[in-house]
Amino acid sequence: MNSSQHRNFSTSSVRATHSRHTPRKPGMFIIPGAWVIVLIVTCTLGCESITKLNIPGMQYYRHDAEFEAKKAKHQANWREHQSAESLTWLLRNTIDNGMSVNEVNQAISTEAEPAGDRAESYKTGANYLVTDDGYRWGPDSNGRVIVLFFRNNQLVNFDPHEIQ
Repeated sequence: MNSSQHRNFSTSSVRATHSRHTPRKPGMFIIPGAWVIVLIVTCTLGCESITKLNIPGMQYYRHDAEFEAKKAKHQANWREHQSAESLTWLLRNTIDNGMSVNEVNQAISTEAEPAGDRAESYKTGANYLVTDDGYRWGPDSNGRVIVLFFRNNQLVNFDPHEIQ
């Protein structure tokens, strides 16, 4: 074999076909890479910074003074003036699915009343059971009444983005 006929077996196409290892699938390391990024961000910024993000369900883990001061201000404004703005803020920032009636009462800072037979008129769609219990808060300064439903004493079908 002369030098012009010499074949270079070190090319990548030959190596890939004769490799003892299976080739990697595209995107195989995206998930582990994402976990590395989350780990680096958590270590760099700390857990408290992550809780300041508006991730659903993270309001339970907020312990910063600014959030607690806002919450106390809105609770007082709701109790004293039935402020529609304060009730909306409390519903959007302190309430989440899975909470008990007592936990929602504490978050809003007033006791709910059973909605009784009137709750049936609020059960639109197929997301509620006939056995779900409705509780009402309000009316607020705009005349709005909020009815939330609980199944086995846990808040169900609540979406804070639907509160206006």
